Amino acid sequence: MPSFQVIVTIPPEITDLPARLKRGVEVGHQDVAAQVITDFQRTSATWQHKPQFTIVGSAGNVLTAGTDDQVYSWVNDGTPAHEIMAHGKALTFMGGGSPKTAPGIIGSSSGSRGSGMVFRRRVHHPGVKARAFDVAIAKEVEAKDAEPLMTGAIVEALK
Repeated sequence: MPSFQVIVTIPPEITDLPARLKRGVEVGHQDVAAQVITDFQRTSATWQHKPQFTIVGSAGNVLTAGTDDQVYSWVNDGTPAHEIMAHGKALTFMGGGSPKTAPGIIGSSSGSRGSGMVFRRRVHHPGVKARAFDVAIAKEVEAKDAEPLMTGAIVEALK
């Protein structure tokens, strides 16, 4: 499942802080997870297939934001090269075209279907190159999103 875990470490010596601080950490935690969901949604914004992204419950200080969508997993994780055989007379598809996503890019474009109908009884599909959206999102969140969101929520809670 392509996902990203938001882990907030609360040192044991501050576990007795006021409820406002704890609530600030919880809100910050939710804010970071919401940003992760937004980033995941950007990667499939132009797709006809619409994967659902969720924030899955908290286990202590861990929230998991992601999807269990199979199609999204194939694009995120990639697929191996494989043979495709027609079940009827022939496979029918448009030749050429360009993908809507690229490896390591948090976003999606219109892509293109290609031109010219192709008919084949069998094709060797080269597989899908892994887009690694989850890795790109993790880097983005760690680099610039998490700290300001967490700090802002905690400061607001302590006002």
